[in-house]
Amino acid sequence: MLAILAGIIAYTATGFWFDTEMEKQVGRKPDFRFYPASAEASVSQAELQKIRTIPGVREMYSYTIRNDLPENDKAYSIGWEGMELSPVYQIPGEYRSQLSLFAFQNNGTDLSPVIIEPDELPPLADVLKHNGINLTDLNNDDALLYLPAFSWTVAGSADCPKIQVFPDNPEIDYGKDVTFRTDVSLAAGQEILIRSPEGQSRTARIPVLVRQPLNYTVDYRGLISDWTSSFSLPYVVIVPKGFFGSESANRVEVWTEGRRDAAIQSDMAALASHSGMKLQNDAVTNEKIIRFFADERLLYCVLTVVVFLVWIFILCWSVIRVRKSIKNFLNRLRRTGTDTRTCLAIRNQIVLRIGLASIVFTGAALTACLWLQLSFIPNLSMITRAAPSLVDPSGQPAGVLWILLRITPATYGFAALSGLLQSLLCMTGTKQAMDIRKINKC
Repeated sequence: MLAILAGIIAYTATGFWFDTEMEKQVGRKPDFRFYPASAEASVSQAELQKIRTIPGVREMYSYTIRNDLPENDKAYSIGWEGMELSPVYQIPGEYRSQLSLFAFQNNGTDLSPVIIEPDELPPLADVLKHNGINLTDLNNDDALLYLPAFSWTVAGSADCPKIQVFPDNPEIDYGKDVTFRTDVSLAAGQEILIRSPEGQSRTARIPVLVRQPLNYTVDYRGLISDWTSSFSLPYVVIVPKGFFGSESANRVEVWTEGRRDAAIQSDMAALASHSGMKLQNDAVTNEKIIRFFADERLLYCVLTVVVFLVWIFILCWSVIRVRKSIKNFLNRLRRTGTDTRTCLAIRNQIVLRIGLASIVFTGAALTACLWLQLSFIPNLSMITRAAPSLVDPSGQPAGVLWILLRITPATYGFAALSGLLQSLLCMTGTKQAMDIRKINKC
């Protein structure tokens, strides 16, 4: 019974801890996102300042992404001397039309990367600084190019093959059959030519190539942002603020400080409508998910406390009963004329077997509960809705297991120590309270 209760305590305590972590994960997601409704839509600096002054706004990121606009068949493209030697051109020509990585202009093929122009985007500056790059050191004619080792593979069925291009990422195990290629056709100090959809060209010097793979999700002040999705492919150009002569931004992400009421939603909708932007309102969904995990956390908390109190009661009762039973048994042995040495040997065997049984049963119960905890993840649909970063690119809950594996050693280790504790209480208690030499009238 004590072993089963210890396993239940470990299971419920892990659930409580996990739900607490999930609440934090949901709080990391933006409550509001502004997207361009057309290629011309953007949020001006005056409108950005209005967003900052709305009561309840805690954090805001603003930036511009080009080549990611809705219904835009014309794209920015880049080129440089010797780019035809880039390993990306080893991709079979029949698959290139499926990739947004290529732009077809003047009957030729150019690279069509995502271009990011930060406005107020501290995470990007923070990540680059971690890699030894300072955005403030860039001149207005400089740009950075994200160019890690990457792989391309042909996926899909034989009837409908698809190409996949992705950068190397140390957080993901791709297997031994994946070949990563490094682009050496461009070196730091060279220049690239950026062509706009209208046919205008601008030269930018590349002082540094960003070779270090950027994670799909980057933490900054405990928040996650949507801008990192651009780095799921190589060839991302990062230009300084004002590179294209615009002071506006076409991406805005807003976090609120526990305030997701109708008033702030109305203010955000009005600003989005005024600037011609689309608004993704996740405030209501985030609030519902947070409440769900908060209610479940409260349930696990109550269960953990109740079961723990029951475990304490049964532990005290069992230790007292075990000591009394052993003492009565030894008294009966002495009355039959058994000598002291034999009584001591029998007593040692009893407490040793009780200790071993306690450890074995506790280990079995904890193993069963741990297997249940890691093989069956309840409310997985709610978890994937809570934070997409908790699911790896293949759709598996890698982040969920990561959280569980980070939590379980502490809770299950403490529960395992409880099995050792109850055995030690029996063994030390019987040795002191049942000294054979102090048993009278034997």
